[in-house]
Amino acid sequence: MSNEGKKESLFTRLFYAGVGLGAIAVEKLEKSVSKLIKENKVSLDDLKGHINKMVKDIAGKKDQLQKEMDDYIKDFVEKMKFARKKDLDKLMQKLEELEQKLEQKQLPSDKKDK
Repeated sequence: MSNEGKKESLFTRLFYAGVGLGAIAVEKLEKSVSKLIKENKVSLDDLKGHINKMVKDIAGKKDQLQKEMDDYIKDFVEKMKFARKKDLDKLMQKLEELEQKLEQKQLPSDKKDK
């Protein structure tokens, strides 16, 4: 398998792992809440506090996963040697400079022909 195929496979696995973690978290939350309610061990305020804590934990993991994905994509783009916008802009500027120099050199010869 090529490096590109391995990286795509890794990306796919990371994506599905994230989806799986989300599903597991929801399932665990539902079981925990059901158990606590049945046993009358928790008040509504306590439940809200626990849910808020879990949401914050998940949000923190989301940010970490997003950073890892950003790093992976950046690394992938660099290894694939894709031209970035700033590289293309620099190339266009150089091309325009060369066109201007060429025009300047052609102008005196055009005047001689007339």
